[in-house]
Amino acid sequence: MYSRILWIMPLLFLLLAGCTSRYLSNPFASTIQPSSADAGVLEVYVVDAPYAGLARLYLAIGEVEILQEGSWKMVSRNRKELDLVALANQTELLFSARLDPGEYPKLRFKLKSAKAVFSVVPTDCLRLPFQDQGRACESKLQEQKVSTPTKKVEVAYSFKVLPGETTQVVVDIDLASLQYVKGSYSFSPLVKALSFPQYQLRFFNKHCGDGYCQEVSCAGADCPPVENAENCPQDCTS
Repeated sequence: MYSRILWIMPLLFLLLAGCTSRYLSNPFASTIQPSSADAGVLEVYVVDAPYAGLARLYLAIGEVEILQEGSWKMVSRNRKELDLVALANQTELLFSARLDPGEYPKLRFKLKSAKAVFSVVPTDCLRLPFQDQGRACESKLQEQKVSTPTKKVEVAYSFKVLPGETTQVVVDIDLASLQYVKGSYSFSPLVKALSFPQYQLRFFNKHCGDGYCQEVSCAGADCPPVENAENCPQDCTS
């Protein structure tokens, strides 16, 4: 279950490849300087879905690099701390940068540390009569250290930066990458990237069929696509 999503755009935004956006610029500085005057913008966002029993999964992400003409180029040195569980079905900007127009086959980021917080029900209270468990069996938060064997996480996704436009990419981090082995937790994230239209389609499939015709929508990355009688007849046909 891939569930965290990262975005990429030229200018210092993060959203999805092949899309033009009008979002406000983000506060994260870039370390790469484009040589072209008509540079585009690259943004990277993170997103995820709920994971049973996991209350928090904190990640500290460091340097972000892109692959350009066979060499890795640094685009951000800023430390970014994320809670993947809090990003359930919504995105958060990881970085943005102005880049020269062209095609980029990969990006990667440094995973500096991770920490998990689980919602745990005390075993003693489970022995209580069923009618008393609601009062006594309140879950407790339990923090666990998490090792990060994979220090640099590569995202193999080819995206194009067009002159004067913003390219958006969503990187989905699989929460199921959190593993418990031999008495300890480790996190070696499996990731995949989505285009902005693919990411919106995920939300569309979730909303279409809810009995409400979404004829007007917002302009943000997490806003569902507009529905009509053609693409969602079950909601929009009177």
